[in-house]
Order: sequence, then structure tokens, then C-alpha cells
Amino acid sequence: MVAPLFPCSALMRNKVFFLVLERCKEYSEHWQQHHIQHQIWKPLDDSIAQDVQIGLLNFAWVTHAAIRHTRILQSCKSCESHSLTDAPYTMVAEIVDAMDHGDSDSLSSLDEGPIKNLPMNARQEQGGAPITIVPEPDVPDSEIQDFDPNFDDYSSAPLQEEPQDEPIGTYTFTCSGVPVVHAAWSQWRDHGWRLPHCLFYRTIPSLGATKDLDAALEFSVPDVQNSGSWPYTSSHGNHIQVSASQLLDEAGRSDGSIESKRVIVTGCERSGGENAKRLLLNMEKDRIKSDLLDVGVSVDIDSLIWVTSAINFRVQSLNIYLSPPLDTKVAFSVNNFVYVNVMEAPMNEDQLHFPPHRSQKNLSLSRIPHIPLGFCGHGERRINFYVFFPRMIHRRKGSSRYATFIPQVVKDLWYDKVIISACNSVFGAIPGYSEYLPASLQHIRHLSDYKAKSFLVNSSAKVVTEMQALIQQDADLLACFGSFFIVADGRGMKIATKQCIPPDSRENQPPTFDLIKAQFPDLDWERMLDRTFGELFLDVGISYHAQSSVPLTGLWRLPHLKASFNHLGSKAPTVHHFGTLAHYGGLKSEMKASCKVETHVVSRLSYCLAFETVRAPGTDEYLCSDKEIIERSARFKSACSKWMNLFSSGESRPYGVRDEIRGLGPSILRFLPKAVEKVTLISSNFQPKT
Repeated sequence: MVAPLFPCSALMRNKVFFLVLERCKEYSEHWQQHHIQHQIWKPLDDSIAQDVQIGLLNFAWVTHAAIRHTRILQSCKSCESHSLTDAPYTMVAEIVDAMDHGDSDSLSSLDEGPIKNLPMNARQEQGGAPITIVPEPDVPDSEIQDFDPNFDDYSSAPLQEEPQDEPIGTYTFTCSGVPVVHAAWSQWRDHGWRLPHCLFYRTIPSLGATKDLDAALEFSVPDVQNSGSWPYTSSHGNHIQVSASQLLDEAGRSDGSIESKRVIVTGCERSGGENAKRLLLNMEKDRIKSDLLDVGVSVDIDSLIWVTSAINFRVQSLNIYLSPPLDTKVAFSVNNFVYVNVMEAPMNEDQLHFPPHRSQKNLSLSRIPHIPLGFCGHGERRINFYVFFPRMIHRRKGSSRYATFIPQVVKDLWYDKVIISACNSVFGAIPGYSEYLPASLQHIRHLSDYKAKSFLVNSSAKVVTEMQALIQQDADLLACFGSFFIVADGRGMKIATKQCIPPDSRENQPPTFDLIKAQFPDLDWERMLDRTFGELFLDVGISYHAQSSVPLTGLWRLPHLKASFNHLGSKAPTVHHFGTLAHYGGLKSEMKASCKVETHVVSRLSYCLAFETVRAPGTDEYLCSDKEIIERSARFKSACSKWMNLFSSGESRPYGVRDEIRGLGPSILRFLPKAVEKVTLISSNFQPKT
């Protein structure tokens, strides 16, 4: 008997294929006719059955060889000239069962192609699920970059398939039922997506903004004369308007009393019985008029995102991870309004051989699988780098969400066969390095016990180039990592950039870009600002702070804030109410396509800084779960006690409001020196609400 599709002779020692070899002789001959270039034919050795007893499956090369074999089988289903093109994943198992029952016609009938010729809707009736297309940013087709046939490997893309459940193939188990290839490899593979051109990151087509941000940004001026009743109606019937201070006075100082609960929880007067009036909270009654000079303005650069291709990636220094950090969720879990242009998988052979016929779409970073690559700096000056894998874009069957959290086994392969191998190739031959470089991921874990380990690299371009070469050299194993690109992500930079003001400057001055660059010396700013090498997004933050001996809290008026968002050209914003207040809080919105082209602004976020009292970045639950609230568990009571202490400590602290605008780097930097002046001139027409 001959063995099907063994990429190397060492694979013959792996019992993982014993069952397939024993039962699939005809299937092997079929493969020999269509994919002879991938095969090294070896006779089956009788000693295979005993090899597993010595722990052969514990070796990484065995698993890697099994994955290669799995990948070749999967790629065969993507070829329309193959009789198993659109067969379900269970086809191999069905063939094996048919051969067990002596059905000699089972394989020959496949050559007639009963499944291959089914239309899409018929294939869905066979068990597939239709794909729901989610609308993407409205960029005109005429403004999409031209296709570049030499930028990516388009001929190797598998055909687009219906979302499938994770299959159980006979080639993933030993004859004893021991799994060798993790079930994750059936989904986390090359799904056919590609990058269409070297400017895939340029989803805002215009080279320069046609409208300055300071001209487009305008703050709505509130009607100070009528603000005493805005936006409330006059008291009538069984209601009475009260200020926040009056509400607290009505509740009294007895914590937990029935009277205080009656006021705070039900919103009724403490006394009055059935005739008690309802309390309508009017925050405008708490408004304190202050002169313009009593309000300070601070400007900063809060965050940066730089999207670049692997060939254009450069930094002054990079601490690259040699082992995967044990993260519980992805870094980009929500849409941050940064998109890249991707090419979908071919749907037929015509699109396979003519890539320009494939569809392109702008996809947000939060929909593309990614893992950490490394970092530079520390604290508020830390910049994290992530590697994104567009080839692994997919949605699970029956789900409208994109799968982005890569399983641990897939991460292990990336760090073991790509990152560590690339570092050894670049630095291993240089004297003084080889002793400090690990031989494998298993070697690192023996030493560090699964803790993330990093390695300082000053020649990042060489390492990334070697990573690309390794993926191309072993495409059967590493093809899912192809087409990768890199994103730099800096968050919480405001404290560092607020201090980038010349010592001799007067108060309320914006930071200077030269000092910002000095704060982050590991970044190649000139390269990042050049749009031929990538797309740089910066967030400029404008904060308003009450300067008073009495602690004051600032609130955004939502109606006026919405008017300002609309003037800038935003889409319908998401409202984040401050607590349970109906007319105060924050907004978050993406800009319309026309605004992106004119101003190069992509999003805007406005919120109240009092949120910092309880803000805990990275946590999924601020208080506790709904279940614990209903059950009034000990954790719920403990969380309430902690929050009460936080609120009590906030009584003596002032809180302002903040506005953050995200746009392309050059446009934000042009606006930066004018930010304080812009806000001051507009604000001089009214007395700010604090």
C-alpha cells in the first residue's frame, strides 16, 4: 500500500495517518493523479503501530507534519477541477465508512461530481448557512486603490466556503482515538482573504485634507438666558422640579432609612402619603455661572494607531515577544473606526485565476484576527505592536460575529516556527547572541513557566523580512499566517504628552510635536507620517477644567453636543448617559465618508471626566454581573461598598469634561497648535456650564 500526501519521509513514523493509510488506497490514487507535485511516496512500515508507544506524539514535528497533511487535504477541496471540491467536511469519513461496508462504487461515483455542480442555494440546503453581509464604510468604488498583482500570493487562495462546524476528520486521530491535530486547525486556516495592494491601509483616498479641522469643528453656544428651564417644562400637576442639592436635602442624612429610599429610589417627597409629589431632577438649577478665566483648557495627544505593511515596518527598537502573552481577549475587541482594504476569497475558478474580479471591502481592525508582536517604551510611553492575519478572517457557522481570538495552539505555532526561527536566523550566527536565543517555544516554557519572554531587536526590518521568508518556505504549514500586517497601538498617552510644553510657555498652551517625539524616541515619526509607508491616526484631546476653590463637576449638555457633532459631519452618535441623567453625558460617533475626505477626521468622542472616578480599563464588569445583583450576593454588596468609598473620595475633587478627535496624523498635528486658541475664541461668547 502507498501512503497519501506525505510531505517528508519522517512523517511515515507518525501513527496519525495509520487509519487513513489502511482504508483509503483508492483515495490516495486519486490524489496521486491530481497533486503529484506535493507527494513523496513511501511504503508503509510495519513498525508504525509501535511508534506511538514511545511518546512520538509528544514531539512538535509530528504535530506540524500532521497539520501539513491536513492543510493539503483542505486545499484539495478548494479546487473546482477536483471531484471533492464542495464536499462536506464529513466526506472523508463517509468514504471510509463506505469502504468498510464494501461499497466499491462510493469513490467512483464521486467522479461524476454530484456535489460540485450544486448551485450555492442548493449547497446551503445540504447543511451550509448563508453569509450575512455587514455594511462597511461607504467609500465610493471609484476611489478604491488599483489592484496590484505582485503584492500578495493570490493564486494560492482557496475558494470561498460556507461557514462550517469544526469537523472531525479521520486524519486527525490515531487508530487509538488520540487527537493529534487540534480541532482549531479546521477553522484557523487560510480562508482565501488577501491584501489587494500595497496601500491597503489607505481607506481615506484623498492625499490631503481640503478643509482645516479648526474651521470644521464648532461648539454649539447654549442659550444662557433660558437655561434655567431648559430642557424641562415648567412644574405642573403632581410634579415639582428640584436641583441635585435639593434632592439630597429631601432624602436626608440617614443612610438606608425608608424616607431616603422613598426619595432616591421612587422619586417622591418624603412625606405627603398618597398626595406626595413626584420629584423632577433639574440639573440646570445646580448650574454655577463662572467667568471664562475660571475654566482652564488642556490639550494632549491621547493615543496613536499606525497601520503598516510588513515590508514597510520600521521602529528604532522593538522588544519582540518570543512566547505568547496569556491574554484572555483580543486587544482590538471593539470597532475603533480604523479600517483596512481586504480582498475576499475567490468564489469560483474565474476569480481564482483573475484576482481583479474578486470583491474588495473595508474591514475594521476589530474583525481581523491578531496577536501581540512586541512593544517599546514603558508606562504612559509604552507602544504595543500587533500582527494581524487577514487570511484567517472567518465567522463561525450560525454566528454573525467575526472570530478574532486566536486559539493557543495556533499562537504556539506562530511563535515557535516564525518568531523564534526568524530571530535565530538573524542573530544566531552573530557571536554573543546564540547562547541567549531559545531553540524552541518548549525551551522557553521550561525556563519561564509560560511567562511571556521578550527579546530586544534594533533591526526590526530584518526580523520581519525573515518572518515573511519562513512563511513562504513552509506554506503547507504556515500559509494561514501569510499576508500579515502590523499595527502600532499607543493608549493612555495623555499624561506624557500634556507635559510636552516648553518651560517658558504660559498656561493653557498645547504641547509641541518636537517634544512629543522626544518623549517617544523608539518610534520613527517621519516614516509614520509618510502615507506611502502606512496610515497614522492620532487622537487630540481637549479637556475643560474648573479652576475654583470649591470642587465643581462639569457635564456635557447632550442636545448642544449633538449639534456640534452634526456640524462636524458625524454619523448618528452613540449616547452614553451620565448615570441616569437624561440630558447629560457623552457621545461617540464615526464620521461620514465626506467628512473623512474633507477633514481627515474619522471619529469623535466626548465624555464627562467624572467617569474617571470608577473607570477601570480592561475590566469587563464595573460593578458585578447581573446575576449577582439579582441574588444580592456577597460580591455585589462588597462592590457597592467600594463604589460608595470611591464616590465619597470624589466629593473633594474637581472634574471637567473632555473631547477627543481621531484623525490622520498630519491633519491632527496641523490643528494641535491652534487647539487652545480655537476653543477660547468660540467659548468667549458664553459662560461655560460647570
